[in-house]
Order: sequence, then C-alpha cells, then structure tokens
Amino acid sequence: MPTVPQITPGHCFDPALRAVRSEAADANVQIVQRESELSGMGRLLNPRSLLPSVSKLFGGSAPTSIRLNYLRYKPRRRCIALLEVSANDRTEFFTATAMTAGSWYRRQNKQTRSAAANSLPVPDGHLYLELFPADRYLRHAAKLFDSQSRDRLLRRILPADAEICPQITSELRTGTGVQIDRLAYKPARRLVVSVGVADVPRYVIKFHSTTGFSAAAQRLPFALMRPLPDIVPTHCCERYGAVATEWVSGRNLNTLFDCSPDIGGRSVLAETGRRLAELHACRLPSGVSLPVRRTVAVMAELRRLQEDLVFLYPPAAGEICRVIAAAAESLPAEETFTLIHGDFYAKQVIVSDHAVRFIDFDAVSIGNPWQDVGNFVAKLHWDHIRGRLSDNGLQTSVSEFLNGYRGQRPTDEQAGRCWLAIALLQCLPHTFRQAADDWPILFGRLLKLAGEALIGRTPKEAFVPACTPAGEAQREPVESPLSVSRRVRSALQHPTTRLEFPLPRLRFLEAQTVRMKPNRRCLLECSFVGDLSPARFNTDQAQDDVLKVLGKIRYRGIDRHTPELHRKLATAGFHRNPLVRIPRYLGTVPSMNMWLQEKVPAHTVTPDVLTPTKTHADIGRALAALHASGVCVDRRHGIDDEMAILHQRLGEVSHHYPEWSQGIGRILKRCDRLAASLPPAATCLLHRDFYFDQVLFDGSQITLLDLDLAAMGPPELDAGNYIAHLLEYGLRSPADAENCHRAARVFEQAYLAAGPAAQPSAVSAWTTISLARHISVANLFADRRHTIPKLLEVLTAASGNRTPSVLLF
Repeated sequence: MPTVPQITPGHCFDPALRAVRSEAADANVQIVQRESELSGMGRLLNPRSLLPSVSKLFGGSAPTSIRLNYLRYKPRRRCIALLEVSANDRTEFFTATAMTAGSWYRRQNKQTRSAAANSLPVPDGHLYLELFPADRYLRHAAKLFDSQSRDRLLRRILPADAEICPQITSELRTGTGVQIDRLAYKPARRLVVSVGVADVPRYVIKFHSTTGFSAAAQRLPFALMRPLPDIVPTHCCERYGAVATEWVSGRNLNTLFDCSPDIGGRSVLAETGRRLAELHACRLPSGVSLPVRRTVAVMAELRRLQEDLVFLYPPAAGEICRVIAAAAESLPAEETFTLIHGDFYAKQVIVSDHAVRFIDFDAVSIGNPWQDVGNFVAKLHWDHIRGRLSDNGLQTSVSEFLNGYRGQRPTDEQAGRCWLAIALLQCLPHTFRQAADDWPILFGRLLKLAGEALIGRTPKEAFVPACTPAGEAQREPVESPLSVSRRVRSALQHPTTRLEFPLPRLRFLEAQTVRMKPNRRCLLECSFVGDLSPARFNTDQAQDDVLKVLGKIRYRGIDRHTPELHRKLATAGFHRNPLVRIPRYLGTVPSMNMWLQEKVPAHTVTPDVLTPTKTHADIGRALAALHASGVCVDRRHGIDDEMAILHQRLGEVSHHYPEWSQGIGRILKRCDRLAASLPPAATCLLHRDFYFDQVLFDGSQITLLDLDLAAMGPPELDAGNYIAHLLEYGLRSPADAENCHRAARVFEQAYLAAGPAAQPSAVSAWTTISLARHISVANLFADRRHTIPKLLEVLTAASGNRTPSVLLF
C-alpha cells in the first residue's frame, strides 16, 4: 500500500478555506496542507481570492461572481482550474494554473508579447491567469475567435476535397456568416467547436495539445478508411493541431435516458448495445495499425491511478489499494482483442429519427471489448450517483443496453464486472475534477460500487441485465488478494518449503497475482518485511524495508530445472556481475508448485525511443556474457529443431490462408537453404526466447529474465531472435521503425565484438529464420495480422543470403 502523504503543520493556505465547514472543504484544506510544491493551490480552491487579479483582465464593469467549473490536478506538478466569471453584462471564462516555482519562473522568461495581452502572472502563489480563448497549449485556437485570422485558419483546417460537403465549402472559407459555438473545453488539452452557416452546424473542429494531436493523428488512417458508416469524413491539419469532421445531426443520448425513446419500435439503448457489438466484430482494414491496449498497460495505469487517489483522499487509502489490487488481479488472463471505441459512453452516441450513430473515434484502439461495455455502464452509474439519472432510468438503461449487446456477442460476466470496476475507479478523479461541493461523498459511493462490482455484490441492474437467461451458469467470484495472501502464508509454513537467505529472517506480508494463464502458470508478487509491528506503519519509510519476491507457479508440477540454472549462474558470478545480472533464486514452495526469485527494481526494455539506443548495445554484451558463462543444461536445441517448428507453424498459416501459400513456400525454401549453409558451431547456454521483453535495465546493469526455455545450442540463435523481434516491431509500428533499425545495428555490433566466437553470417541467417517465424506469431494476434503481407514482401524480396536487415535498413 502506498504511504499516505503526511500533513505538514503550518503549511500556508487561504484562510477562507477554514471558514467553510463541510466534508469537501475539510478535504480541500487537507490537500492544500499536503501539497508542498504548489503554493497557489489554496487560491484555486477558493476562487474568490482571485477576483482582484481576474478584474485586471476582465475589463469593463467589475466582476460580481466567480465559480470553479473544472480542475485538472497533478499532485506536486500542476493544477489547472477553469473559472466562470460574471458581471452584470457578460460572462467570461478564465484558466488559472498553479505551478511549481521553477515552472513559473521559466514561463515568465518565455512569455511572448502577444500572449501577455490575455494572460497575467500572479507571483503570489506562482499562478498564471489566461482569458479564454488564450491557452498556451492550444495557441492556434484563439485565431478562430479573431475575425482577422479566422478566414485563413478555416481555409487551412477545413477539407478541400469535393467529397466532403462541397456545397458549403465556399461559404465557410469566406468566413461570411460563419458561426462558431464552443461545445467543450478542457484547458491545456482540447477545445471542441462547431462551425456553421445560417444557424446550421456543418463541421466540428477539435484543437488538441501537441500530445493529444499526436494520438489523434495516429488514428487518422483508420478514419480515412471508414470501415464503419458511423465514421464521418475527417481532415487533419498538423500545422494548427486541429482535426475537422462533418457535423452529425441528431440528439445526444445523454439527454434521452429518462424519456425511453425508441427507433422504429426498438429501444435506443438496445440499439446502442447492438451497434457496439457490430463495432467490436468489425475487422481492421489491411494496412491500418492502431494502438493496442494490453493488460500490462492497464495495470500500469491502475498503479498510477492508485498513487493519485491516495494523495487526493488519504482517508480512503486502504480501500483504494484493496479495490485496485482486486481489479488488477481480476483482469482476464487470456487477452481478447477486437476493435474498440476506447472512450465509449452516452455522449458519444447521437440519436436521429432513423438510426444510432457513434462519434469521436479519437481513442479507437485494439483491446478487450468489455472495456467499452464497462465504461458505458460506469458512466451511467456516475450520472446516477450525482443525481442526473433516476433509479428507474439507471436500471432500465443498463438492462436494455446490455440486452442489446448480448444479442450479438456472448456474455463474459467476469470480464464485464472487471472492466466495470476499472471504469468506476477511473471516474473517481471526476468527483474532485468537476469541483463538486460534496466530492468526498461521491468519491466514497463510487469506490464502494467498484468494490462491490468485483465480488458480485452489486444489484443486478449494476451490470447484469435483470433477466438472466434460464440455465446460464453464474461464474465464481474472483479470488481476492486477501485469500491469495492466506494461501501463500500457509504454504510458506509447510515442512517441504525451502527458503534462501534473507527470506528466513523476514516475515511474509502479502501476495498478489501479477498475471495468470488458467491451468498453465501463474506469477505472484510476494512482499516480505523485517518488521510487522504497528509502529512500522506510522513512518514515511514504511515501504523502504519491503523485499519484493516473484513466485512462479506451474500447474503441471514445480519447475526444478530453472531454479537449478539460476543457482549455477549465481555460482558463475552472475549475481555480482556489474554488466549483467540474473535474479537471485530465493527458494521453493512445493505445496504450491512454486519457486521464488528476487524482483529486480529496473525498467523494462522497449523497442521505441523510451529505451536509449546505448542500452541495446549493453544487451548485446550481456547476451555474449551469458553465452560465455560455461554453464550447461541437459536440454538441447539446434537448427533441426528450429526448422521443424518453422515448417509446422508456417504450414498451418498456409493452410488457412491459401492466398499466402505461394509466398510462404518460397520463404521456407529460402530458410532451408540458409539452414543448410550454416557452418558447424560450438554450443553454449542459450536463452532461447531472447527479445526485449525478457530484459530489464537500470542505467548501468542489464537483467535477463525468464530462462525457462534455456538450452544448449548455437549462440547466433539468440542474437538473430533479438534482431528479428526489433525488425518485426518496426514493421508493426512504422513510427518506431527507424529506432528499431538503429537498436538492431548497435545490438549486433556490440554482440559480435563481445562474442568473437559468433559468426556474422550465422547471425544474419538466424535473423531471417526467426523473422519468418513471426508470420505464424502475427497470425495469432488480431493487432499484428496486418503485418503478415509486409513480412511476406520483405522475406520473399531478399535474394541469396541477404538478410531482411539489409532490406529494412
């Protein structure tokens, strides 16, 4: 559990916060006292204190009221507030940003003359005020509200092709009679406006921050292919960070819940569920790549969310950690990938007289379909909790939506409850973000509902439709982290358990599931401490003495070969080698078919720019050190084994996709020739599944993971496999291709320099053979299948002994 932030006595905050006695006011005071870096936080939470500063930018009559509409808070980094300021004759919107002292002074030095007209630095509290539409992160958006620059802006942003509303293009481009209406605004992130003529909206324009525009542009090829009729024509303008789409006529579903509308006798909610199922069944167009939302990324998001929530509301820290741990553990072990909307809720649904249409595909991705379902239902609960949806409206809406979805796709209640809980947890920051007067109460209700969703105690209308088909089996509730900890604690006391130093001197604290493949294997994270006394939990250093240990469980029986290999490598010096490290073996727990190893605190290696290129050179040297270790195992794996696997796997792909059989046949013949040309090689210890996911780095030392498949064989096998994974990732993610090629080069150069016994021609041959195997791997994953034609093209284009790396570099 994260350490609960301690309150620093005497921290300065606006005295007016103490004057208001409510649970929210008390919680706000606590936030201000904990916030050591943002001295202006108290003034944002008491916006009346900003009236004198706001008046300097307001102009005209003095403002009479100021209201806090929105907060975007990153503890100890930044807080942005959207303020609604009114006078007798008008209303204006201001953005107030509380910054660290360093950020404030840096911004002061960069302040431009044009920006200064609509912004005001406030030294007292290190604040910055901006009068809308001024926004330093959306700097081009202000031009839309300036008659002198609007025409040019619209000419740049709106599409010029005749396919998209040609009859109004000329009117809009003149700027004559153009009406601009603000639809949504999130300071520093996004502004959404409608552009129309004669009171008729024609386009929607979204101005994004730099980060937001990059994400939207990444999905542009999907929008241009228009695999669904819902997707309206889209035009992207990189210069202004803007995306323009046609206006979709109709009413927003969010406004229709309590009036039970229908389309041709069908419930709108049921039709929404049915259309969502159709989206999930849609095949991704060939050649289009979308981001993939994997379980590991979701778990990382949950960890970051936990840190923010614990800081925001420490009284609920224990329950926050418990529910988030249970949610992470309940994530489906087998990942299911389909096309998903990525941000699906009622505001993304437009209802007309004849149809239901979805909008805002800015977050479209590949992921678990129940993410969309859970998010839609969670937002209904959020509307119900804050009084925008009646009890009957909630029950009817959820039931009809799920019945519509169930009619098209099979139900997975466990996955549904898991993603519902995660979406409810993600709603928790909204309680504070939307400046609700009773935000701690709303926070508690959402958190309670998330916990109940995971263990199946929510009422039926919370997730499962009121009418469950007769005879349908109910799934067992997900095992809680508490029960996992009890099982591990009991197993550690079993007489067959053998623990290595320092575990016998420590006490077991807790365990949680990291990932699991049912009936195959499971990975646990176990925590051990030296002190379990109550006094330990009263200090900020409570987490410093926790030793994290990974427990590897194999259902068909305990793995004894890999622990033995770890012991041999430790004897060979890999536990103290400054270049390369193997996690320490720490014991066996036979009663759970589990063995233990240390968890190394380091970063996962990635093929993109997040990992320095130098690290891949270090990995090459680390692999050479493993090959030179002199450690031996009983298992062997050579070129004959590899070619047998390759022929079997590619034969299966060729059988299912006859259109690829000719190319696959040529590739197999080429690999056979390369295999026959390989010179005899001395065998050494191989990792056998060596690629970037199996490596950690901390800046100076490389850690090699997952030696379960280790065998004796030719050293070039591991090197070629690593390079092939980098090349395949470059094909799968063209934006990272250059970085992957550079990483492959430095890895190969460093490996060959550190391992003189390895032969460059053999590394090239193994790279080709390993890359060919990726054809079968890509066929197993929907998000990779689009790379198969490119793999075929690259591998069949090569001639003689030229490797794919030559062609791709």
